[in-house]
Amino acid sequence: MPLIQFNVNFRDYLFIYVISYERFTVVKLSNWLLINVYMPCTCNRDLFTDILQDIQALLHAYPECKYLIGGDFNVSLDYSNPISNTVNSFLMDNNLYRCDVLFPVSSKFTYVNESLNSMSCIDYLISSSPESMIVYNVLDLDINLSNHLPIIAVFECALYLLHRLTLHPR
Repeated sequence: MPLIQFNVNFRDYLFIYVISYERFTVVKLSNWLLINVYMPCTCNRDLFTDILQDIQALLHAYPECKYLIGGDFNVSLDYSNPISNTVNSFLMDNNLYRCDVLFPVSSKFTYVNESLNSMSCIDYLISSSPESMIVYNVLDLDINLSNHLPIIAVFECALYLLHRLTLHPR
C-alpha cells in the first residue's frame, strides 16, 4: 500500500480528515486531494467501474483541487482489455496523467514475483497536474519485503494556512 508521508510542520495546512472507503482513502492537503487506491484482483469490470465512479464523484465535488491518485490498480494499463480500457477511459475523461508516462524510467515493472518468474506494471501514480511533478521513479531496493516495488514522486505544492476542519463528501 502506498505511504503518504508529511513533515510535522505541515500539520497546520492539513484538513484533518480521512474519507476511507473499502478500496480507497482520501487525504486533503491544501489544494490537493491525495487518493490511495487498492483495486480488486478480479476481472470484474462492474466492480472497477463502481470504484472509479466513487472516485470521480470526489473529483467533481472538489473541482478546485489538484489530484494525485496512487496505488495498486491490479491491471496493466498498457494493454487493451475491458478493465484497462475502463481505467484508461476514466483517466481521459478526468484529464488525469500517468506519472510513469510523463517520466519514463528504465524499469517499468512495479510488481515482481521472483518465485513465479512474473513481472508487471500494476502500480501507478496518476495526477491532474503534470506541471507540478518534479521527480518520479520506481525504486529497486536491496531490502523490500513486498512483491511490489516502491514508487517515489515529488510534487510542488503551494501551502495555505487553513483551519482544521473535517471534510465531508458533498
